[in-house]
Amino acid sequence: MKHFPIPKVLECMYFQASNSSEHKRTVLNYEFDLYLDGKHTVCIDGIPYEETSRCLIFRKPGQNTKGIGDYNMYILTLDFSGSVSNDKTLYRDVVGDIQPIFDFDDLNEIPAVFPPFHFEELKELLEKLSRCSYPGVVDLNKQQQYIKEFLLLALHDSARYSRKQKEKVYNLNYYVKRACDFIGENFDKEITVEQIANGLHINKNYFIKLFKNDLGQTPGRYILETRLIRARYLIMQTDRPISEIAYTCGFNTPSYFAKCFQTRFNILPSSLRQNQTEK
Repeated sequence: MKHFPIPKVLECMYFQASNSSEHKRTVLNYEFDLYLDGKHTVCIDGIPYEETSRCLIFRKPGQNTKGIGDYNMYILTLDFSGSVSNDKTLYRDVVGDIQPIFDFDDLNEIPAVFPPFHFEELKELLEKLSRCSYPGVVDLNKQQQYIKEFLLLALHDSARYSRKQKEKVYNLNYYVKRACDFIGENFDKEITVEQIANGLHINKNYFIKLFKNDLGQTPGRYILETRLIRARYLIMQTDRPISEIAYTCGFNTPSYFAKCFQTRFNILPSSLRQNQTEK
């Protein structure tokens, strides 16, 4: 880690907004968001992520991103290249050159969204960092100290999280893993829990018990959640008719889809589409 350079802090501040919807934008610099609470979904390179309280979001230069929901977080924007000018007040939602990717494997392997184990410590460091960084650099020495500590913790927590996820996959029950793979490939079709259990050649009730033990929810709920997450992504990222999206994602009728969607996301599909159109 001694060869790890300290990046320039372009901005660090607390940011809060309600019911906001971001334009799709290209990420120009390295970005960290420490998400405190609220309801928010972010799409990074077309992949939707459900952000929960106390999670860390990481974006790299050149990625495409947009989001919708409530924001209550600290934002941090960094320059590892030394090539970003200091003539901007804010470094997001602006037009400019994309910062070169920094050649450091640990940094580039940070997950897009994950819950850090040292959340409180990271929050405290960003609080301190924001006080000496915005609207201008107040104390460069403290700024460099805080950003170094923040990155070391973030990298540590990222590596630990990745190991845990691999262990979780490896330890996932054989039948549950096969079921998840099947659902991921066939959620757009009419599938039932009984059909999946029969395909695995195990008792339906035993299969449901295994699934709940491993993933904390029933197979039926997992199927519905998979369909809804995909449908919301299509509403946000495409102009396809909502009725077509409903059928594409495995719902028998648009009305049933709308009911499930509103229950899950507290907004009708048509209202979400309207919000996207107005932005």
